[in-house]
Amino acid sequence: MYHSVHLQKLLDVLNFTTTSPQLSLNLSKLYPDAVYLINLKVSSGREGADSEIEQVLQTTSDPVPIVEVSGGGTVNEGDDVTLIMSVQGGQLPQFNYLYHWECTSGNLNLTDPATRATQLNSEYLTLLGSSLIRDAVYKFRAYVSEDGIIGTALTSVSVNAAPALGSCSGFPEVGVGLQTIFALSCTGWSDLDTPL
Repeated sequence: MYHSVHLQKLLDVLNFTTTSPQLSLNLSKLYPDAVYLINLKVSSGREGADSEIEQVLQTTSDPVPIVEVSGGGTVNEGDDVTLIMSVQGGQLPQFNYLYHWECTSGNLNLTDPATRATQLNSEYLTLLGSSLIRDAVYKFRAYVSEDGIIGTALTSVSVNAAPALGSCSGFPEVGVGLQTIFALSCTGWSDLDTPL
């Protein structure tokens, strides 16, 4: 059940224009144990260049585990990647938490053990570099359950392909050690991540 009257008051307060990619809600304006439907409209200022997304926001009167994930970002092709889930200010000793990982981008089957070196119910998720595809972006959701209350966090991993299409040469090709000055040059290399 959406609290539409209260939500309208909240939206009246939040109806503004910003260039920030984040929206912060005043917690004192949200009722506990309620569900809100947030409609976000993003506009570039050009006609016809608008996007909209709806997000369901559910509040609770119970403390929710605040989950953080480290270890994402851009990685090199073939490298293993370890994501680490942590709980900030939790009420229980760490061994009492229940952990779970999922790939939300749909391009990596985490239920296949050949994609990872750790269990899905661990605070660590080590992805095997052999299962990651160059130039792909993988999105993950980390879950922590504390006494039945679930906290989540999102992260992503981008796989950087090695530079390609270039060549290197040296001049002269033969010389005398500690006497000949060699000049090395590389040209034609390209990569999405610049500068090289």
